[in-house]
Amino acid sequence: GEGDVTAEPHGPADDGDLEDFDLRDVLRRPWHEAGERENVEKAGVAKSTVREPAPKPDIPKKETLPKGATVQALMIEPKTLTLKSPIDYAQVLVSAKLSTGDVIDVTRQAELNLDGVAAVSPHGIVTPIKDGVTTLTVELSGKSASLPVKVSGNSGGHKADYIRDVTPVLS
Repeated sequence: GEGDVTAEPHGPADDGDLEDFDLRDVLRRPWHEAGERENVEKAGVAKSTVREPAPKPDIPKKETLPKGATVQALMIEPKTLTLKSPIDYAQVLVSAKLSTGDVIDVTRQAELNLDGVAAVSPHGIVTPIKDGVTTLTVELSGKSASLPVKVSGNSGGHKADYIRDVTPVLS
């Protein structure tokens, strides 16, 4: 029939004749029974040639302030943060005004702290845990700043909606 691998629906012949070979039989059997896994591994096909990228020596392990600069003030963006559903999240940006007059991103260098209402990653991603109000505090080089955080809409759970949740990903 159309799409058939062979005209005869039986397995490979014991004498190694591939004319009677039916791929559907091999696909139905577990790998260990078919013996194909061992053959593929012996042939080297299953071995990956992808290597772990070598770390670049010019990238520092931990970010630091420019030499000789000191932090004069910390600023957090946005000024207020509201999370309205269990799947909501927000990125906060922590900037430092330096003694040189420059303003730089120090989000990954600063210590970010939140209590049990929400969680914050070392990269500044804030996610809700439960409804409530709290304060995000940020500290770096003896300076600090804070940001009010309000979490709501967590008590009912999240009901996925095709149009709201799936369609934007597909378009």
